[in-house]
Amino acid sequence: MDRLHLERGWQCVLLTSVLQSFRIFAPREDFLPFVPQCLRAFVPWVAGAARAVLISAAYAAEAQSAKQRLQFEVKDVQGQALPCRIHVTDSVEKPQQALGLPFWRDHFVCDGRATLQVSLGRYQYQIERGPEYKPVSGSVEVPISQDQSVSIRLNRIADLAKEEWFAGDLHVHRPLKDMALLMQAEDLHIAPVSRQD
Repeated sequence: MDRLHLERGWQCVLLTSVLQSFRIFAPREDFLPFVPQCLRAFVPWVAGAARAVLISAAYAAEAQSAKQRLQFEVKDVQGQALPCRIHVTDSVEKPQQALGLPFWRDHFVCDGRATLQVSLGRYQYQIERGPEYKPVSGSVEVPISQDQSVSIRLNRIADLAKEEWFAGDLHVHRPLKDMALLMQAEDLHIAPVSRQD
């Protein structure tokens, strides 16, 4: 069968299936001999394409459900672990949570080390410690079958306690058990709990 006949058969199959669904067309008799030949060539290709799509979808679902570790290590300029607040979001800006650490809406606090279980993909982060430290932002890519680590140093830009100004938050709605770490992470000296949420 030459290329012209194959193309005519292919056109006939497509046109017939589309137009018969609207019940307005009956195939011309001179195209019918080419339909079986076209189908013999077409069916294996469709089966192969469908198999490839299914394998790709299964692989993508498995990869998406696989969890990797994303670790943060935050230090001061002397290299000591520094309690801080960390915001981590995925590609659709959904906040990520570190298990076992105090979490509030879009961030968690840690003692300078935190581990998250995340899916593959790119994550945005912002690390801060009150207004006396310069915040750090960035992104990290978590690839398949590989844990990822982020090491950050936060620089102090002011030390108001030396001038006898002490940072505080006078309206706190957090559990008492979290307060010690929260105060360290926010670099607070005073933080009375108004109400526990």
